[in-house]
Amino acid sequence: FSFFCTSVNFSMETISTGTVVLQDSGFKEANIGDNVTLRCSCQDEKLALFTWYQQRLGGTPELISRWAKGAPSPTVMQRFRQRFNIVQSPGEHQTNLLTITGLQATDSATYFCGVHVFGSIQFGDGIFVRVRASASYTQSVVQAEASAELGRGEPLELSCTVEAETCSGEKSVYWLKHGASQVIVHPGEDCETSVRNCTVRLGIQSVEPTDAGVYYCVLSSCGEILFGNGTEVQITGPNASHVLVYWLSTSLGLFIVATVALMIVVYNLKRKLTTNGRGKNKKFSQLKSIIVVPNSFLH
Repeated sequence: FSFFCTSVNFSMETISTGTVVLQDSGFKEANIGDNVTLRCSCQDEKLALFTWYQQRLGGTPELISRWAKGAPSPTVMQRFRQRFNIVQSPGEHQTNLLTITGLQATDSATYFCGVHVFGSIQFGDGIFVRVRASASYTQSVVQAEASAELGRGEPLELSCTVEAETCSGEKSVYWLKHGASQVIVHPGEDCETSVRNCTVRLGIQSVEPTDAGVYYCVLSSCGEILFGNGTEVQITGPNASHVLVYWLSTSLGLFIVATVALMIVVYNLKRKLTTNGRGKNKKFSQLKSIIVVPNSFLH
């Protein structure tokens, strides 16, 4: 895969410099106890630093590691040192590999690779790692809509129904959007632990082209994470009502401009005629005096 660096709703400033980042993206599933390796590389010779971040459902990005160019080894944050390992791919000095050993349910998260070039921070698309639990709970996630095609500016409302077993801990439902170049975590909703079925909705008042993508309803319950089938949302363009409003507004504006222009033309024309009329009367009076004065000598 080859993507341009993009920001991913981090609470930090990012600057786009056109650097190309190649990172595993989309979704990866694994079982508890498995090992997974995530790959990231950057083809910019000015690369100064590699970083990896973990973002759990409903959480904020947390730094896993950083590796400065030329440093003999990476710096791994204390919480991740036991099972997270960072290495450089043999023969590829600008390729970074993140390996997670002995996967646990809490490792289910989105993993972003970040690079620093000229002081700017840029990120790959991110990949969501789903760790399948071995629990025998009967749970399900059913999304109501398989697809939705909307015009720009129209409202979007998605819903899903989850069925979860009664167990210790909270039941939360989240919305993940996987677009062309990023994975965004939408705020989750808590379901009452005493309620087996729970229906949650996601609403966007006015969609924009950036809202296009596949939306997944995700249930986190009983130490397990379940995904719905996904709803593909396509944004085709402005809707009819917005086009009508735009057309009426444009027409009204043109009418006002034309009316003002016509009033100016009429005013200038009237002023010109008035000025010309006064000039003609003055010349006629002068001519009349010239004719009348000589006639007085005839008497």
